[in-house]
Amino acid sequence: MGRRRITIDTSRVALALARACIMGARYPYYQLADSAEGRLKEAEITRTAPFSKLTYDNIRHGFVYERVRISR
Repeated sequence: MGRRRITIDTSRVALALARACIMGARYPYYQLADSAEGRLKEAEITRTAPFSKLTYDNIRHGFVYERVRISR
């Protein structure tokens, strides 16, 4: 259904349902922007040459996302 849940009900049924929803969901996999694979994917998406700086696999640099063009 695409819902995001925040629950305050602590009954066994509510917890079991929430656990089943979380464990059964499929989440997208993203590359770290500061990783070798992430830089290659970013270069592929933007059609540019990949950066040649060192990578540190730092999550603070974000992730590589697909971009969608917005037509006006």
